[in-house]
Amino acid sequence: MSQELTVTELDPARVVEVARLHCEVFTRSPSGRLGPHYVQGLVRWFLAYDGAVVLAATDAGGAVVGYAFGAPAAYGVTLRHDLRGTAAGALMRRPWALFGPDVVTTMAGYVGQLWRIRRRSSAGGKATAPPVLPAPAAAPPSWSLVAIAVSPAHRRSSIGRRLLDEFEDRSRRLGAGELRLTVTVDNLAARRFYDRAGWESGPPRPDGTVSYAKRLADT
Repeated sequence: MSQELTVTELDPARVVEVARLHCEVFTRSPSGRLGPHYVQGLVRWFLAYDGAVVLAATDAGGAVVGYAFGAPAAYGVTLRHDLRGTAAGALMRRPWALFGPDVVTTMAGYVGQLWRIRRRSSAGGKATAPPVLPAPAAAPPSWSLVAIAVSPAHRRSSIGRRLLDEFEDRSRRLGAGELRLTVTVDNLAARRFYDRAGWESGPPRPDGTVSYAKRLADT
């Protein structure tokens, strides 16, 4: 199967196929529960974002059997701003999307994080000048792998690893020195996949996820 597989940049004309596959694979995730219309907007946003990597894997018959996309790690604020209307429209069509277990856990984690930030910012006491510290070493440019998936009918093949390797290579060529991703703690199959590919995990977070990172060697 791997010899018949092609991994290339995603053709914008295939966005609908990728969105359908995303919703099939990520049935519990917030984006998957928002439905294919939202995911189409999400993928098209990444296609237009500077520095993004958007890949598709097609089989010998030309069918999309996998995909991967991501972008420089600072993409999040712009994404949330640009897709707020798309997300609102998706919620109007699918209001139950707010009540999935992963969504509730994720939102609870976000709320807790915002509460802690607010408490720190509103702590009493007169502000004092911070001590002068040596400037920290510059962190390497970081890219986020936002989503990667393989059709259920094509699991246990080389497709996922081919997509991941290609994403790493293209991100490196765009200037990335480090890659990051987030996965739910209980997604053991995905976590084993990233472990085998040389990614390193951090501790579990309050929202039920765990972060992974991989430093990219200079070429």
